[in-house]
Amino acid sequence: MSDPTAIIALIVSMVALVVALAQLLAQVIGTVEGYRRCQAAVMGAWAKKTHRVWHWRQCRYETLFTTPEIALIPYDPSSSESVAMTGCEESRKRTFEMEDKIDPSHQLVCWVYLLSALHESIAPVAREVFAIIPQGQRVNNTTWPTIHFRQRSWDFMPPDVVRPYATTRVNDIAILACRAGVTWKDFRPAEGIMEGQGGGHIFSATTVRGIGVMLNYTRISDGDDGHSSQFRGHLCVCTPEADMMWFGILGGNPMLARQDKLPPRYRVGTLDELYGTLWEIDPEGIAVKHCNETQRRQAGLLHGVCDIVPMLAPWLRQPCSLVNEYPRPLGGTKGLTWHCTAYKVFYEELKKYNRDGTWQTRQIAIYYEQLHQGYGQEWDGVSRGLTTRHMDFYDTLERMYKETTDYFTGALSAYCYATDNKWQQSHYIDLVSAHLREAPRSFADGERDVREGRGIYDYLNTDGDRYWRGEAMYYYWCYMPDYVRYMSQRGCKNAQLVEEAWITLVFRAFLWQRAHIPIENDQPIPSQYYGSRLPIFIS
Repeated sequence: MSDPTAIIALIVSMVALVVALAQLLAQVIGTVEGYRRCQAAVMGAWAKKTHRVWHWRQCRYETLFTTPEIALIPYDPSSSESVAMTGCEESRKRTFEMEDKIDPSHQLVCWVYLLSALHESIAPVAREVFAIIPQGQRVNNTTWPTIHFRQRSWDFMPPDVVRPYATTRVNDIAILACRAGVTWKDFRPAEGIMEGQGGGHIFSATTVRGIGVMLNYTRISDGDDGHSSQFRGHLCVCTPEADMMWFGILGGNPMLARQDKLPPRYRVGTLDELYGTLWEIDPEGIAVKHCNETQRRQAGLLHGVCDIVPMLAPWLRQPCSLVNEYPRPLGGTKGLTWHCTAYKVFYEELKKYNRDGTWQTRQIAIYYEQLHQGYGQEWDGVSRGLTTRHMDFYDTLERMYKETTDYFTGALSAYCYATDNKWQQSHYIDLVSAHLREAPRSFADGERDVREGRGIYDYLNTDGDRYWRGEAMYYYWCYMPDYVRYMSQRGCKNAQLVEEAWITLVFRAFLWQRAHIPIENDQPIPSQYYGSRLPIFIS
């Protein structure tokens, strides 16, 4: 009797042992599955950082893997916790860029391709910057694509995620994609919607349970050789002031800062934001009124008010380099300070003014003539190619621009100012306001004169530019009494000084425009996402 009982007990024990072993084996196999998903076929060279840890108490493996966190931070090659992406061979190796761009198995995570794309987009900028600055030197006030290495455990991967993901932030990926030539067609990451395309890249997003916004990246290929469609990349200025322009935000010129505070920022990306900024600058609402009148004549035309960009934005071009491309923060109107016909009319009016001019206005005329004689069409004509200009042209523009800064900060000698009275720096924003109040009117006034055959500058060679722009610049000068009257209300009662300062302001805007190349981007990204740290996962 005892023998059958013992046999049954033995059988039960064996079954329990088999079940326990099966459970243990399943647990081990489960952890091996995580290890399998972090191999070279999935992660490329990043699989070198994948390893397993055996936990005796739990009798199982834990899979630990490392993926990149992509961030925009100041360039710092000495950091032990990150690698700055420069496109050079060493940087590519340290970020484990894959050598073979072809993936016949289609198993690679998309962020491996994204890292290659980021190297390619930053490489032209890096070559320019590091031709002047040693590559081993930290560069402050830059926003450089940088990789942080983040170790993760497969134990904490949500069930809906079957491949290791990289991470970034909304602000950073939005800017990096734009620099690579992407246009965001629909950008609402808070709702899980991010759709962008351009420059050989496609981005799309979805919401994943337990994670949040998961971004997918696709590299558009021209053929079986794996080479992407041709996009030579922008020589984008990589600074916070340039980055915020992607979001329709103007980082104010340092001259506008008061009492050791940061310069103000101006939102101009949408018409409502532009009107809000104009109300802030001109509380009487004259600038908004005149802008509205222009909008009624031609929707989308921001004539006059678009001068706010070169007048309030800081100098962006990187010193001694060709890195000078920036995103347009508002609309598609470049303004009179961009077009060559307006330059020529400005000079003609300046010569008339200088019959009884000041030392400063005569100096501006001399500078204009030097630029015209030295650089010809690059200055006040139609340039054959914006990206083929010489370095010394930009250096000359920057030197003259700095002299206008000295003028408005009161750094020049007293004899350089009208009636020997120095300009008060605090009045700079008032002068810009005076200009923006009246400038939109010149569109209707100039067009009317052309239409009625009363234009006074029809003899000028416009180089194919629109003739009415010259007449509009003429009206800029005609509004001089309005500038003087408004500035008198703001406490600057020296009429000759105001006239001199306005001439300097417009010439300063010319210099800024010629020294910077606008990127033909579409509407800016919604401004509320600038600086957003909303996490984005890339799989």
